[in-house]
Amino acid sequence: IAVHIAAGDVAAAAGDKAAADTAYAEAQRWAIIARDATTDAADALAAERERAEAADAASDAAEAAATAAAAAADFEAAAAAAEDAATATEAAADAGRAAADDAGAEFSPPSSLAPPLFPPPGGEACTL
Repeated sequence: IAVHIAAGDVAAAAGDKAAADTAYAEAQRWAIIARDATTDAADALAAERERAEAADAASDAAEAAATAAAAAADFEAAAAAAEDAATATEAAADAGRAAADDAGAEFSPPSSLAPPLFPPPGGEACTL
């Protein structure tokens, strides 16, 4: 561009208006080409930046999904453990009820064998 401008300046100084106009027109043409190339490069850079940002966002989303999946797995494991504990508790309660029923049928102490409660003032101890 600078060479064409200089050639135009030399031609204008020599009085050759046609050669000066041609040189300046060529400088302008190359300036437009350079501007277009710069614009294309800037557009490509912006597109690359957008792709990089989209890749970062996708990476963040994948990481969040992995964290959510791990939390869901932990929740499922905790729910399964709670269900197992509830089943074991229910089985223990059933066994306890059965043992209490069996013990009640086998042994029922008479009320006279019950331990005394707090005696009333001046009186005998109460029994169950």
